[in-house]
This record gives sequence, structure tokens and C-alpha cells, in this order.
Amino acid sequence: MTPLGIVSLILALLVLAFAVRGLIFLLSAKRIIPKLQVNRLLSVTLSKIHIHHNLLHTNINFEQDDLPTITRPFVSILVASYNEHSVINRLMLSCSQLTYGRNNFEIIIMDDSTDETFQELKKWQSIISNLKIFHRISRDGWKGGALNMAIQKMNKKSTYALIVDADNVLEKDTLQKFMECFTVSKDKLAVVQGFPIPSIGSQENWIARGVYFRLVKRNLIEFVAKNDMELPMQITGSLFMIRSNVLKKVKFSHDLTEDWELTLDLHLKHQTLDYKKIIFYPLAIAHCEAPVKLYTYFKQRLRVSEGHTRGFRKQLSSLLKSGLPLGKKIELFFMGTRYAKFLLILALIVADLLRLVSDDILPIKSSLFFVSSIAIQAFSLSLYVINNLVSTNLLGTHFGYKDVLYLVAINACTFPAFVIGSLRGILRQNGVFHKTDRMTMKGSKLSQV
Repeated sequence: MTPLGIVSLILALLVLAFAVRGLIFLLSAKRIIPKLQVNRLLSVTLSKIHIHHNLLHTNINFEQDDLPTITRPFVSILVASYNEHSVINRLMLSCSQLTYGRNNFEIIIMDDSTDETFQELKKWQSIISNLKIFHRISRDGWKGGALNMAIQKMNKKSTYALIVDADNVLEKDTLQKFMECFTVSKDKLAVVQGFPIPSIGSQENWIARGVYFRLVKRNLIEFVAKNDMELPMQITGSLFMIRSNVLKKVKFSHDLTEDWELTLDLHLKHQTLDYKKIIFYPLAIAHCEAPVKLYTYFKQRLRVSEGHTRGFRKQLSSLLKSGLPLGKKIELFFMGTRYAKFLLILALIVADLLRLVSDDILPIKSSLFFVSSIAIQAFSLSLYVINNLVSTNLLGTHFGYKDVLYLVAINACTFPAFVIGSLRGILRQNGVFHKTDRMTMKGSKLSQV
């Protein structure tokens, strides 16, 4: 028995816990996914990939409304933009096609751009009468700071706020889908998380495919399972609707992952709120970009892992002291260590290597703990592979074994980002927000609309 062997075994058991958790989600979602008609859902999504081309071949009615005389709950669509010249026209075009009734919603864009984005937005004000745009000189608070300023500009009669990213393309009935969820549910919902599905069109490559598979799997397996098991849900930063009165009270943090910290605030800091439950609604969809460059995706994962880990570190004591049921506490712990777990994996790799290269000092044969650790690691890896392979079958005809290989490849390539980002999250008090680069849309006629 050696300390290194014991440590190796403990780390292996922690890694196994994450693998078992994923398997439990898979088994839970397996009963529900057939009801979602995934093939049809994703086929619709794939047909929208070239929306910036297809919409130009139709007769666009910019003032289209669905029964505009009907009064519905007022919705504020909030967008924080920063140098989004290449994609902002797509979002505006989709907003102009919303059929919720022009008098029943507003679009508020808080723009920090140093490029032509603000000038492009000003052109849309003559087309979309309920569009409000504001320009900030500084990027104080990053995305969260911009959204907090947008909250201050919301109409006083706003009942709900829909937060979307600048690269989103909304469906015509997006607002109706969210309202259906709030209206039908008997729970005291604070937030409904929608399903932003990455586009993998003309610039598709292995990176885009891997990210596409990861996000669809996260939403349609993990999130669907959490709905079913009534476990804490995470807000993912884009395409979620929240009650305006809740948002005004909680607001966004000024760190790198304002969405994750909003999630923690709702679960831990605001137990007195009448509405605090978060659910996922897979039928409320929008389309967004999938990264096609490894460097872009690496920077994104670096930022997210840092902000996510720091946010959880700051609220770990609140989690331990909270009156939440034990099962929900455990799930929030798993969620909070989503990226920090890669530090454990790195430590496990180092421990294994030390055992292999130091046989004279620490004989492998004498350590039952080390042998057990290796066996558990192999079992965890097997569960991970099986989980992903079964997921490709469960998610319809859009995925195959190659997507599993792509996912493994991008995780391997971004492993250093997870490790470095998590370390920064533990050691630093704040970070720098690195914007995700958008795909170049040269030649797209949408920019001329």
C-alpha cells in the first residue's frame, strides 16, 4: 500500500462517477427521446443552415405579424453584441419575421462594437419599428455588463425577457414556443432554456461535426434527462427566456460566464423567489454557428472553463450551506466541476506515469490500489465510448461512429484549455473575455439586405 496508489484509486473513482452519471442520463433520456421526433427536429434544423441564402429567394414581408391585434404577454428580446458585423443581419432578418405581434415584443441591442455593427443595426431601425439599439463606449462587465444595461432599457410592461446571441437565427414562432411552455407548465418556472442548434453547412469540417454532436447530445440527452429526473438545470447563455421581474432582481454577473453564475444564483442565492425553477424545452429552437477553426474553439473552451470554475469556487460554500436536497447538491457539484474534473484526469495520468517509470522505487506488483485504479480507468473509458456510440443511435440518422471520433478528437485537442482554464478559475479573481470568432460570410447577399 502506497500513498500514490491510494491517490490514484481515489481519482479513478471520481472519474468513474462522471462516467456513471452520463450513463444514468442516457438511460433516462432513452425513454423520452422517441417522443421528440429527433430526426424531424434535426432535419428542420439542417435545412436552415443556409438561411442567409434561402431567405433571399423568398418574398420577405418585413412587417409580417400573426394576428397583431391579439394582446400577449410582453417580451423583451435582449442582445449583447460586439463586432458582429458578419452575422448581425441574419439575426435582424429573423427578428423581422417573428409572428408574435409587433406590439407584443421589443428588441433591445446593447452594442459594444468597434466595427460596422452599429451602423448595420441603424439601417434596421427603419424596418423593425420595435428595435432599440444602444452603443456603449466601454466593455465594462463584458457580456453581463451589456445585458444589465439592456435590462434598464426594458419596457415597463415587459413580462418576459428572451436572451439570444448575435449569431442566432430565430424561428418565426420562437416566442410562441417559449410562451407555450410558461403557460402550460404548472411549475413556478423562472427560466425556460431553449435549444440553440449549431449549423454545419457549407463550411462543415470535423471540428464543426464534433461540436454539433456534443451540443445535441448535451441538450437532447443530459438536459432531457434532467427534466425527467427533476435535477438542477443549467442556463447555457443563449436562447433562454426568463421572467422579467426575476431578471431585474438577480441580474447578470460581470465575469466570463454570466449564464452559469445566473444559474447558481437562482439555485443558491435566491431561495425566497416565488419563481426559481429552470427547465429545458427542446421545441423552442434557434440556429447558431458551430466553430470550424480549432484555435477559435480552443479559446472559447479556455474562457468558459475559467469562468465556470471560478463561478463555482465562489459559490461552493453557499452550495454546502444551502437547504437543497442532497441529490440536487450532488448534481450541482457535478455541474460545477464539469471542467475542473480535467485537473483530476491530469493528476491521474501523472500518477499512472509515475508508477510506470518508478517501478524500482514503487513496485507495481505490490500495489493493489494501482491495479484497481487501472481497471477502473479502463472501465470508465469503456462507459464513455459506449455512451457516445449508443447516443449516435438514439439521436437518429444524423450521427455515426465518425462523430464519436470527432468528439474524442476535439476533447483531446482542447484538454489543455480545460486544464489551464480551470487552474485560472481557481487562482484568479477575474479574467478577460475573448470573443468567439464568427465564420466569414464573404459573398453572402444577406449583408446587402
